[in-house]
Amino acid sequence: MAEHQSATPAAHMSADVTDASVSGPMRTADANRIFYADHAAVYDSHEHCVAHDGPRELLEGILIRAVAAGPSPKPRTLDACGGTGNVSELLAPRGIETTVADVSPAMLARWCEKAATLGVAAETIEGEIDAFLATDGRAWELIVFSSALHHLDNYVEVVGLAADRLAPGGVLVTAFDPIHTADSATHRLRRFDYLLSLVVEPRALAAALGRKLERRSEGGPNVGDLAEKHALKGIDDGLIAETLRARGLEILEHRRYACQRFRITERLIRAMRRTTTFHLIARKRRASPPTSTVSE
Repeated sequence: MAEHQSATPAAHMSADVTDASVSGPMRTADANRIFYADHAAVYDSHEHCVAHDGPRELLEGILIRAVAAGPSPKPRTLDACGGTGNVSELLAPRGIETTVADVSPAMLARWCEKAATLGVAAETIEGEIDAFLATDGRAWELIVFSSALHHLDNYVEVVGLAADRLAPGGVLVTAFDPIHTADSATHRLRRFDYLLSLVVEPRALAAALGRKLERRSEGGPNVGDLAEKHALKGIDDGLIAETLRARGLEILEHRRYACQRFRITERLIRAMRRTTTFHLIARKRRASPPTSTVSE
């Protein structure tokens, strides 16, 4: 049975939020709600890290190693910014039940449908991840961000909050976020990869052009660009690792590689010896046992 909760009222906005209902400059969280209300139904078939076997197998391997490094074979798990539950779906065959937190009610509804098909419990939290991590009192043994950090205003702050919510020996994973780079060739190839995905999906191209024309006519923001806030600029993975170390975590894995939608783009990037994404596995140190003060 699906169990649904909302984050604190101050951090939560109604699922009925629309462009017109947002006054003033649009917040990134609101843009994600609006964008994924339109895209939730096709997300699993269009998102590269969900729709293709290669990235899913890569993520599954990362998760297996993360669980093995943690305190329990069935850890208390937070699928952070989990959307339609790609991480949770990969963990389900191992008997690991998760809590999926996401800002989009439409994406969470898709996970609840999949969870019912899989026959697993679906606890979902609708709200902004920073508010949830700051107010929820649970200690997690595994926290996973998959293709998530580039959607957040302050991803470094969120990673720090997540580290604080780990139980001793708990593991944090982040994967499939674009790497920050100043290399113009890599930027152009990333953009080419995205445009190519629109060309091979005519309906997606038509929808993208329609949204762009609508925003221009209304004078509103490009919701897609705002939702994917750091997609082009990328994530500073070195700063994330530094933040985790400062919070008392040890970095078990930190790897960079090229992972794109199309082989031609990926091969070009590899030929240039560039990387476009990364994953990181970090573990919180266990508390040291108290030192005996009894003298013989």
